[in-house]
Amino acid sequence: MQAAGTFGEYEWLSYNQVQETSQSIARGMKALNLVTETTGDGKSWKFVGIWCKNRAEWLMTHIANMYFNHTTIGFFDSMGVQAVDYILKQTELSCIFSTKDYIKKVIDMKKDNLAPTIKFMVCYDEITP
Repeated sequence: MQAAGTFGEYEWLSYNQVQETSQSIARGMKALNLVTETTGDGKSWKFVGIWCKNRAEWLMTHIANMYFNHTTIGFFDSMGVQAVDYILKQTELSCIFSTKDYIKKVIDMKKDNLAPTIKFMVCYDEITP
């Protein structure tokens, strides 16, 4: 989506482009230690959140999670702040990949003492000061 809220021309990605980007995301998550481990139901879990509208980066992040056996937690537009906070607390999620609109929501949640486990946010969008 462009800044004006319109869509540009569709751009195709090859399987290799998707694979290379997904592997780069996975290596970045590991190198930066963005994913923490939690336990529940007698198992160890590594959760990664994605909160954005459908876009190629959503899928590539999900594929990246598969490389290291991370579980993707998807958040949706229709979820209210209380529902998101509940999921964050249940999963002890520490990292969310998102767009700038949702990053603002998480920051606002943290100001209200919600989303206590979030330590890392990765933005798909370019943020200008």
